[in-house]
Amino acid sequence: MVELIIFVSAVLAGLVNAVAGSGTLVAFPALVYIGIEPVSATITNIVSLWVGLLASTFSFKEKLLDEEVKKHIPVLLIPAILGASIGAFLLNITPSKIFQDVVPYLILASVFLLAFGDRIKLEIKTISKVRLIIVVLLQLIIGIYGGYFGAGIGIMLLAVVNIYGIGDLYYVNGVKNFLGLSINFVAALSFLLVSEDRIVWNIVPILISGYIVGGYTGGIVAQKVSSGKLKIIIIIWGLTVTKILGSELP
Repeated sequence: MVELIIFVSAVLAGLVNAVAGSGTLVAFPALVYIGIEPVSATITNIVSLWVGLLASTFSFKEKLLDEEVKKHIPVLLIPAILGASIGAFLLNITPSKIFQDVVPYLILASVFLLAFGDRIKLEIKTISKVRLIIVVLLQLIIGIYGGYFGAGIGIMLLAVVNIYGIGDLYYVNGVKNFLGLSINFVAALSFLLVSEDRIVWNIVPILISGYIVGGYTGGIVAQKVSSGKLKIIIIIWGLTVTKILGSELP
């Protein structure tokens, strides 16, 4: 029964990650529910998650190989993986409660950026250097958060990549999955090196299997939904995630 709960939660999390992000909010509670200590649950989930993200990223391979998209990826990738290394280090020395308290605010801000990203791009299109600095700083912050906890990171990445201006939402979603994969992989590698004893190894294969199934399927589904509907789905999910996390915003 425990194995089934873990597998189903990972499949659902993989689907959510590929389509809208925040799949951790499905898998993490399931791991805590079966009795895993929260920080160990976070580390175990991160170590398992990258395989599912790889599967969903692979389903977007054609868009990621687009020449116009490829030349912009390093700008987004470098600060993100640097942040992931910092975030993984922080998780090893501080309580996760610190970042969990600000997660709803980060996600709500990301929903706002995604909803009004096109307008923001129009307002700052003549000051590209300022936009570049803003995007790099935001990617660094997202990377830190991704290495630390990661719930809602997909929505955050979608918002920032959308403002940066890489094609339509299908291209943005593909880049989001690749960046999420990169952040998660760097964090997972860090945990394998310094926190291996906190990983619950017996459930890792179950999580990986579920993430692969959900991640690849979700990547296909995300490309079959119109970009307008996809944005609405993501915004609604983001607001739902904020509510789930129990924030009472002033």
